[in-house]
Parts: sequence; structure tokens; C-alpha cells
Amino acid sequence: MEAIAVPSKEDTADAIISQALVPVMLELATRARQTIELGAQSLPPHATPEKRYRVGEGAAESVVAKGEARIILWGAAYRYIFSLEAIFARLALDCGLSGVTIRGKIDWTEGRPVVDVFGQSNRHDRWEWSREFRPDAHEHVHAHQVRLSKPTA
Repeated sequence: MEAIAVPSKEDTADAIISQALVPVMLELATRARQTIELGAQSLPPHATPEKRYRVGEGAAESVVAKGEARIILWGAAYRYIFSLEAIFARLALDCGLSGVTIRGKIDWTEGRPVVDVFGQSNRHDRWEWSREFRPDAHEHVHAHQVRLSKPTA
């Protein structure tokens, strides 16, 4: 049996965005006749650098909708549970849609990412991050990691 390399956190975050969020973004971009640009990253304890995504072909006179997505991963190596929140600005829909929250899992044991979404809810007229997606919600993880990395006397 061939060994499967452990995927990077960056590849895991990209697969989640590509398979779980990009289809939602494409549907929104089509409905709004806009292009959507999005920066996405995973938060601690599995932090990744931001990666940019651009979806849709908006009308020439349309304003580009900007967005940000944050992912939280639980697990390790080949299997993760994830929670993702995306907030969009300047989305040209009159329904007040301001973002989406998606929950699911990703499994790499087949040698490729398999993303399974088991929950999705739309956000309406809410522009702040939910508590778990705020940067200060994960400061305790960073502080704990720093304490563990300092040599003891």
C-alpha cells in the first residue's frame, strides 16, 4: 500500500474554500451579476497565510464585491472538522445577504481532499464576526503555545 503524504494546512484550507465556499460564491456572483474577491485564511491553532480568490464575471459597470473568510480546523493530519465564516461587502443583492457560515469535514485518506458540508446558514445584515471567528478568541491558544516553547529553568 502506498503511503499518502500528510497534506499541508494551506492545501487543506484551499480545498475547503474551493469545494465548500467557491460554489456558494459563484451562485451569489451569478445572481448579483458581480465579481466577488475574497481573502481567506485558517485561524489558530492551524493558522495559514491569507490566499485570494476571485469568482464570477460581473457586468462591466458593477462594483466588485469584497469578502473575507476565516476557517477554524479541528483535527490533524488527514481528517479535520471545519467551521468557516465569510462576510461580503458591496454585494448587489437586495435581500441583505452579508455572508455565510459553513460547517463540515475534510478527509484526505483517499489521497485527495473530500469535503463534506453538513451545515450552512446565510447571514443577513450582520457585518461583525461571530465570537469564535474573532482574532482575540484564539489568543489563549497562541499564549499557550508561547509558554510551551519557552525553556524552563
